[in-house]
Amino acid sequence: MYPHERSLVNSMQSRPFSLLGVNNDEEISVVSKAVKENELNWRSWIDGNSGPIVKDFEIRSFPTIFLVDHKGVIRYKNLRGAKLDHAIELLVTEAEQDGAKGGIVVSPPKLRRFVDKTGKHKIMAKFESFADGEVTLVKSSGEKSILPLDSLSQKDQDYLEKGGYLEETADISVATASEAGESRVFTDKTGKHKVSATFVKLDGNNVTLLKEDGSNVDLPLDKLCEEDQAYVKKAAVEEKAADEE
Repeated sequence: MYPHERSLVNSMQSRPFSLLGVNNDEEISVVSKAVKENELNWRSWIDGNSGPIVKDFEIRSFPTIFLVDHKGVIRYKNLRGAKLDHAIELLVTEAEQDGAKGGIVVSPPKLRRFVDKTGKHKIMAKFESFADGEVTLVKSSGEKSILPLDSLSQKDQDYLEKGGYLEETADISVATASEAGESRVFTDKTGKHKVSATFVKLDGNNVTLLKEDGSNVDLPLDKLCEEDQAYVKKAAVEEKAADEE
């Protein structure tokens, strides 16, 4: 598949498309050799044969191909040949119609814990914009904080730089529901009511979700189906752990 993938990356350079690879070899030297010998022109990560990516995505065979749209939703899996090309064209066109630009596609910002250089001040927020050396962060409540980039910890500065967010307000507004994290369909206990949204926070028994149109939904945790209740509880624990690090 390498020749086709190289050609695909080259032909899509001016459009909102990124090809990302995950290698399951154990040795970095093997991965480096493969990248060089096969002239891979896309980013590739080493995950090992039982790494977190393989586990989280439940990979059973290689290669496994996921097509993710500009909102962070997995739309297709394991397409090949003409079907793969057609699906890519469809998703890229959708992204362009929503205003996405060509070049490097910036991942939607997620709610995370930002820390200042002293380590004393922390804030759970998501990145909104960068201009004139200052970063604008937004809490789940909508409250904004504007602070100098160099006042953040080096870890957070690296996160923003590697994520492509420091291009003087890069085009990241193409995402809405996936901004706070993973987008999914939440279902109530009856199975009759569903909403496509992302988890924002759990406060006692009250769950806040962010819909695709940017509006919030507040509802009791016990109104959700058991699977979604478990998902929310896990997400809340992970968020709390990140905040306490």
